[in-house]
Amino acid sequence: MADSNVNNATNAREVPIDFGGVVLPVPLDPTLRQQSGAGFAASASGGVRHQVSPQTELAAGVEASAIDYEGGRNDDSSLLGAAGFNFKSAGGTSGWLQGIVFDRWYGGTSVSQGFGLRGNVRQPVGPGRAITLYADARHFESGFGDDFGGTQASVYLTYEAVLDPNTSSSFGGYVRREWLGGDPYSSREAGLYGGLNRFLSPWLTGGISGGVSRVGYDAPILFLSPEARDDWRFYASTFLTTRRPLFLGIYPSLTYTYNRTRSSVDYYDSDRHRLRLGLSRAF
Repeated sequence: MADSNVNNATNAREVPIDFGGVVLPVPLDPTLRQQSGAGFAASASGGVRHQVSPQTELAAGVEASAIDYEGGRNDDSSLLGAAGFNFKSAGGTSGWLQGIVFDRWYGGTSVSQGFGLRGNVRQPVGPGRAITLYADARHFESGFGDDFGGTQASVYLTYEAVLDPNTSSSFGGYVRREWLGGDPYSSREAGLYGGLNRFLSPWLTGGISGGVSRVGYDAPILFLSPEARDDWRFYASTFLTTRRPLFLGIYPSLTYTYNRTRSSVDYYDSDRHRLRLGLSRAF
């Protein structure tokens, strides 16, 4: 994976700092500015299901992911275990509910370790169309300090539609809230997203997606700004993958992703380009 911003940092060369009523531009240490690089990424998931009735099954699973950059300072990995049940009604409504435990590490430090509950309900609304409601609530602690631990909750609503035999689409919106130990880091977010997938040939599938969100924080970081941070966040992505395995059951893919944060606080203003060559296999 090639990455223009491995540390997810600002591209600003200096940041205005408030020295007790006097605001002066302070040059940033190069280690705090955007750095490019390349790394390796891997993800895996697996699970088991047991039918307990015609409409219900018990399910458990594990999800793991890791990104390894040179030096280890910006490595990002996560592990999640889930257990719950899946259901499906005679009318076509389906969904699942799971209890989860999780841990995420960044640069060797546990960013968020905790537990939560997540689930979704999917309702068909016509031939090739459905609406899905997804909710996720988590409580966690952080190795970066009490200010960064707390509770997070989010709700997503997605509409999916098959446009023709070769094209499908989805779009929706979401809201998210974080109540953390430090008010300057607690936030609320609302966003919209959408995408198109298409069979390009008997061998290839491609797609595009994008989204925009507005994020507001509960309190200012006073030495950076007298006003609470307020962000606009944008993302766009496109991918290409094979519809059939090329060798040993492996499907190659190529994904490009762009992220942009336009922040009211210069220190958090950033952008990021990622180009990822993937090899995937299902068992």
